[in-house]
Amino acid sequence: MRHKSIGNNLQVQHVHPTADEAMEPYLRQMRKVARRGADFDATTLGLLLLFLADDVTRSVATRLQPYGISEKKLDVLLLFTANETASDPHEPPTPTSIADYMNVTQSSATGLLDWLETRGLIGRRNHPTDRRSIQTEITPKGRELVAQVLPTFCSACEELAIGLTDRDRADLKRVLSKVWNHIKGVEVG
Repeated sequence: MRHKSIGNNLQVQHVHPTADEAMEPYLRQMRKVARRGADFDATTLGLLLLFLADDVTRSVATRLQPYGISEKKLDVLLLFTANETASDPHEPPTPTSIADYMNVTQSSATGLLDWLETRGLIGRRNHPTDRRSIQTEITPKGRELVAQVLPTFCSACEELAIGLTDRDRADLKRVLSKVWNHIKGVEVG
């Protein structure tokens, strides 16, 4: 912390480190244990992505906090509304399809659905043709929450890239898409 004296009052001002300064203590330790021939530039970028992911998540969570919902829970509701508004809607998302889409365990997806159901944002009912299956659907209250939150969520997403030029945005999108495809195992021609 840096202290700045103004008159008789003492103000405390937190100075955030640069990305390089924040990563250096971690990288110093990681260099000691990195395998011989490791691509340390890739390691550095991976660490930066992890740090940035935490900050992005925290930034969006702060914006969504007044609505009492996390980004993951909003994601689930958006899966339901996206399906409803699709030109060729499918059956509503299932815990398995949600888990696959969000890359979480099925029990985590079920936990998200339980949380949403407890608050009346989704409902569950027996599948009309498969007695072993349950269908989940968004409720009017869930649709209303999405309508209220979506402008703030959109704004929070915009703010993440607001300081970038058009060229920066295109480059970042291209690079992050490559990272996404690599992590998801997507083959691109």
